[in-house]
Amino acid sequence: MLFAVLAASCGKDEPAGMSKADLVGNWYGTRYYNINGNIKYQHFILKLNSDKTGSMEYEAPTSYSTAYFKWKVSGDRVVCKGAYANTSGDVSEDYTLECRIEKDRLIPIGTYSFFILTKDNSVMTDGNGNEIISPDEQQSILQNVWVSSDKTAILNFYYGGNYEEFILTHAGSTKYSDHTMGEYRLSPLYKSLTLGLSTWDVLTLDNERLVIKNGSRTLSYTMGSTSDLPTGVDLEKYLQSAFGWSGQKGKYYFQFLKDGTVVYFENSWRKYGSWGEISMSARGTYSVSGSTVTCHFDEVDWQSGTSGTANWFPGWTCGQSCTKKYVMEVTLTYSIKVTFPDGKEVYMDKV
Repeated sequence: MLFAVLAASCGKDEPAGMSKADLVGNWYGTRYYNINGNIKYQHFILKLNSDKTGSMEYEAPTSYSTAYFKWKVSGDRVVCKGAYANTSGDVSEDYTLECRIEKDRLIPIGTYSFFILTKDNSVMTDGNGNEIISPDEQQSILQNVWVSSDKTAILNFYYGGNYEEFILTHAGSTKYSDHTMGEYRLSPLYKSLTLGLSTWDVLTLDNERLVIKNGSRTLSYTMGSTSDLPTGVDLEKYLQSAFGWSGQKGKYYFQFLKDGTVVYFENSWRKYGSWGEISMSARGTYSVSGSTVTCHFDEVDWQSGTSGTANWFPGWTCGQSCTKKYVMEVTLTYSIKVTFPDGKEVYMDKV
């Protein structure tokens, strides 16, 4: 494999944007590519000495080469003429290496054009030589607030692998109707993002946009800030967002449906005859005002409720309709704290 030509910006004696003294030093390039799910790396180091001698190191997945040369500036290029090569076949002794100088970069031309060289090794390229954001920087970029293109959802990624998603009541709203939390894993080199149990292809991730795809579904976000996070909750819609709410290991259970129906279960944890554990069920309608949820129960029933278990559920009468008011508040962990009519407090989580 013959050594490539590196090209630079313009100039006769001094390259534009960089003096000859600036060229002296070590220049690094890293390339990665994905072969059948396996990540491979190639590394390139170009050393330009002040006495106009130099060397290069080229590390491919299955070979390693070193070479020595003399270099000069010719117009907008650094030209390296080979003098010696110790190689496994990638570099011949009679090579010419040229670089185009672009500001603080050396851009190879030809065989090694898939590298971009910098003194701080800050640039990585993909299998086609396109500049990509380094894996560490991609992780840092992701750990921000992202607003969906239709402004109805917000993702917030935290350092350490946790994220949260808010579904807003409408586009641009400051209130949310649903909230989920989970763990995420970004695999920059595989261009994938796992959110909970779902894995998405990362189409775009930079300082402006995040675009992910799962099957036929594509989601697009723009980078926001903490000021875009909702400041309140639409309690009625939040209650509806769960299949149900359960507290104290299933002793208490609510289900709020979008048609205004409420279903309530309460387990006594007590057995009665052949019935086993006795549970009470109530069904009716509900309304929400602020943090107060008013439930009008038309159907109230439990086993043997008119005889042996009549007093097992204080405040309820089997077969008799009733109205009860509860105070429900969303907690910092996005469960709900329910204050019952008798004053007891129960924390309930989504089912």
